[in-house]
Amino acid sequence: MLAQLLSRLGGSARPANSPAPGPRLVPAAVLVPQFRARGGGPATARIVTAAQLDGLQALVATDQGWARLCELVARAGDPWNSDDWPDGFDPLMLCAALCDDVAFECVRCPVGQRQGGSSCAHPQSLFGYVLTLVARGDRPQLVVHLEDIRAVLSGTARWDPAGMRRHDG
Repeated sequence: MLAQLLSRLGGSARPANSPAPGPRLVPAAVLVPQFRARGGGPATARIVTAAQLDGLQALVATDQGWARLCELVARAGDPWNSDDWPDGFDPLMLCAALCDDVAFECVRCPVGQRQGGSSCAHPQSLFGYVLTLVARGDRPQLVVHLEDIRAVLSGTARWDPAGMRRHDG
């Protein structure tokens, strides 16, 4: 099911003898309409967000991808006003389906609920911290933080925006 969703969210046609493409980030401008077309809902929002995390993780895993990400963040000036992917990187594109599903009411969001109702549009929030780490060039910590995001998304952890750390349970 995840492979089908990834395919619908930006996967490209490929010859049968070529290797499967890796996960890719999908621009929010494309992702949200596709999320809605699939009927939306919390389960789909989590799947779409996990797919976005897979795309970011694949990008961060390569030197070329990491360099591109750092360049986009540095070039944006104020990265919170950056262009949508692939011309820019706004960490809110990672959670766009979650935001859309709850009509941007953070206290209703499964992530917002696990970070004290805080908005992800804050640099110390679960998704906002991604931007902080990229801007600092802290690739190893970003890799760890992506696992923090997965834990919060799965409901097995909480995020403390004040301490910028994960709490399990």
